[in-house]
Amino acid sequence: VALAVAKLRSNEAILKKPSIAEALDDANHAAHELVPLLEEAAELFNQCLTIQEKSFEQFQTPPPIDEDMDDDAEGGVSIPASEQAPSTQQQESEQWAQIVEPITYDSLVDTILAQLESLTLLCSKLTDPKSLSTIDKHTSDLLPKLDAYLQQFDKATSERMAEVALTGANFQASFADAKFRAGEIDFTKYERLVYDAYRNLDLAQDPKGLSDKAEAMLNFQSSLRVMTTEVNLP
Repeated sequence: VALAVAKLRSNEAILKKPSIAEALDDANHAAHELVPLLEEAAELFNQCLTIQEKSFEQFQTPPPIDEDMDDDAEGGVSIPASEQAPSTQQQESEQWAQIVEPITYDSLVDTILAQLESLTLLCSKLTDPKSLSTIDKHTSDLLPKLDAYLQQFDKATSERMAEVALTGANFQASFADAKFRAGEIDFTKYERLVYDAYRNLDLAQDPKGLSDKAEAMLNFQSSLRVMTTEVNLP
């Protein structure tokens, strides 16, 4: 688990540094280097979510009361401090405590969003259509979980809901682009999927949202141009 967490933090740090991702994009072997990293990151995020869900269930269940411990405490004989050995007094003065931060629905949503972001970038780098089935398998469970966890929020802020909606829209557009480039969907369906992804989002006052939507539109035009060129080649 410790190794998985260490790798997760390393990959997450890389993904959050646009300069590194852009440098790989500019390289001729960008996909060759970036795709394995993103696949590993997605898998580590999935492992992290599994661990968090187990911890979350444990926090929801109150620990059992140890009746034997209470009996021992009531039936023991106290020894005056003056009669205790020096080593015993020293041991009793040293008390250790481990503070464990509880897993919340917010924590679970954060992990799902991070996984979706890694899958979104992975979709844009895929050259092997076989990887699409793996991504589809990941998200078939991931998206329903995201909706279920959001419903448990007492009061989700508008910023939080906007973040979730935009992350989901970016993934849907990127996944549609990957499917189109792999020949799994035609132009009409691709256009509809990209349009539907952002249709219900209010991006008028959201610079990042507008930028992400514009990038999706550019990817749409670029993929369409490439596919058209390939079809017209002799």
